[in-house]
Amino acid sequence: MYKLKNLLRHFIFIGLCGLFTPLVGLGQANKNIGYYAQVKGSFLMAHRSAMSHLVKENAYGFEIGIIKHLQSSINDPQYRFPAIGLNLEYRNFGYDAVLGKALSMSHFYNLPFYQKKDFFIDFQFGTGIGYITKKFDLDNNLTNNAIGSHFNAKVTLKLLFTKYINRINFGGGLELSHYSNGAITYPNLGLNLPAVFVQIGFLPAGRKAFQKDGHYEEDVFKKYFKMKVLVSAIFSVKQVGANPYLPKRYPVFGVRGTFQKKISKLWFADFSVDVIQNEANVHVYPYADYSQADALQIGLYVGAAYTFYKSEIVFGLGYYVRDKINPLGKVYNKIGYRYHLNSNWYGLFNVRANLGKADFFEFGIGYQLKKW
Repeated sequence: MYKLKNLLRHFIFIGLCGLFTPLVGLGQANKNIGYYAQVKGSFLMAHRSAMSHLVKENAYGFEIGIIKHLQSSINDPQYRFPAIGLNLEYRNFGYDAVLGKALSMSHFYNLPFYQKKDFFIDFQFGTGIGYITKKFDLDNNLTNNAIGSHFNAKVTLKLLFTKYINRINFGGGLELSHYSNGAITYPNLGLNLPAVFVQIGFLPAGRKAFQKDGHYEEDVFKKYFKMKVLVSAIFSVKQVGANPYLPKRYPVFGVRGTFQKKISKLWFADFSVDVIQNEANVHVYPYADYSQADALQIGLYVGAAYTFYKSEIVFGLGYYVRDKINPLGKVYNKIGYRYHLNSNWYGLFNVRANLGKADFFEFGIGYQLKKW
């Protein structure tokens, strides 16, 4: 307990210094920068039957954050005055002896869904990194078959309802958080936690509701193209092993071809072909006689991409038309980012999963072959 309290104290101190100090002066000059705190009640969701023993008690969490409302550039009205922010969170999972606590830091996008004077409904999408104090251990923690590493990626989805009263705001909402190391370290069933939360915040200028008029209706996206052809190179690493005590890491690499069709000012439909050489799959079943050629996966993917300045938030579903080994099932899903470095090149990061269990992280770089 002493070590945990000491770790928490240092985490909060370093986090506050790194997160808030650079923005204090900015916050004094920019009244669109605010602060908030949240209290959460949640529970661990056993998305696989092999995790049912980990569900014990209700969980709780605390979050503090800083948020900047974007209302100054010509692009901002196209997003109905969005916001970006950073947060720190401390939570447990309802089984402290086996799963421990989590300390995390995330960056998030706040996208308005409904606005009326001083009442707002927002969708929030955040990604970050979390430190989980208890992981699988051969000698001391065999019960934890969900998390094999202390550091894990974190993805958070929120639906937030907020009432603004001058500078103060009150609210609450629903949240879904996912922790995973992308199968870089075994085991990796991941942790999913639905939650409800309440919030109190402070925004010096109050919040401005989006209103349509001639200026806001200017379509700055006319300069962008309606259709694109993209090609991406993907690489990763995955740890597997039929013997869970002696797993090994293997390379994952591939290419993706994508056709994008613009369906609104901010949305694209994505149609992709994935060709993946997942060498880790050869070693999932130790007594099967699989070759490296059998590790080739070919998938057809349909998804959506939401453009946010230079970023794209992507998500969708795919189906493997070729997957001879088939360790996780034919259907896969993906959620992540594309970030445009310039007019042609982009970087990407995605979490590829099968029904809630992460398959691997996708790291990559891509190029726009054609656009019209």
